[in-house]
Amino acid sequence: MNYISVVIPAKNEEKTIGRVISAVRNKADEIIVVDGYSNDWTREIAEKEGARVVLQTKEMFPGKGNAMKTGLNVAKGDIVVFIDADMESIEPDWITLLTQPIINGETDICKAEYKRGPLDAPVTKLVAKPLLKTLYPDLNVHMPLEGEIAARKSIFEKLEFREDWGIDVGLVISAHKQGFRIKNVFLGEKIHKPSYIEDVAELGPMAENIIQAIINSKNGEIMQNIREQILKEISASKESGEPVPSFFLQTLQNNFKSKNNF
Repeated sequence: MNYISVVIPAKNEEKTIGRVISAVRNKADEIIVVDGYSNDWTREIAEKEGARVVLQTKEMFPGKGNAMKTGLNVAKGDIVVFIDADMESIEPDWITLLTQPIINGETDICKAEYKRGPLDAPVTKLVAKPLLKTLYPDLNVHMPLEGEIAARKSIFEKLEFREDWGIDVGLVISAHKQGFRIKNVFLGEKIHKPSYIEDVAELGPMAENIIQAIINSKNGEIMQNIREQILKEISASKESGEPVPSFFLQTLQNNFKSKNNF
């Protein structure tokens, strides 16, 4: 028996939260809305619709990652599905589509992908995907910034959770680096609240979080490789009785800077 928890991070989503809860109600054993200190009726509507409502552990914005981690920590299910609260096109079968491949043992993680318009998802198309293609060319995730993702709770607990808007791409990078299988799951057309109203520059802070998440993850990987090289050189030095060459650390530092332009 697989117990499914649906976690919905939300902040000021009174117009859509009721529909999202209603859509997943018969497909989930538990629905948790993690509220980011909304100043509208999001919490009240969610409670009326039967969801368990909790506040994210930190009153911060952006705090989507903090909300998701909060929801994961209180979820009772052995499978957890995260769903964005602003979805207008959500259908009940999304939960089945995202969880059945996991139940069947086909994959470890299911990540949503959608039909998107040519002017939609600018941060994904112009920031996230080019960076991922450059730094993680073997990471095959079609839409890394989508919020709909499912996995067993035990797997999510092994992943790195950023607290800001970098959470979605950060999770797939963390999963990829640990060797977990990720399956792209097509859910149809996505209709949701626009990410910006008049000027795409409104997405600047989000883009900054995405860039930080991707580059910082790569920096950590590179620094780990450098540490391993240093330890090998020190070990070799102890065995041979020869000192570590004084230029060794400087060479590593120069290589790190030249290869990554940081």
